[in-house]
Amino acid sequence: MKKFVAELITSMLDNIIIDVIITLLPIDYVFFTMISVILLVFFILCFAKRPLATKISVQAPPNVTVIVLVTPQAQTN
Repeated sequence: MKKFVAELITSMLDNIIIDVIITLLPIDYVFFTMISVILLVFFILCFAKRPLATKISVQAPPNVTVIVLVTPQAQTN
């Protein structure tokens, strides 16, 4: 079961877009994204294997503030 959940989370992570938010957003939206990031990290630490979690934490430099936005598969550019 844990392997299935880890594969599910891995496939979900392929659809996640990491954006650096420059402009100020409404507080509700920022709060919602912070909750989403906290839940995402919680599920990664609970279910995913350790190399996956370390790879995700290494991707973002520590001195850059990154907000993870969970978006649908379809992207509008």
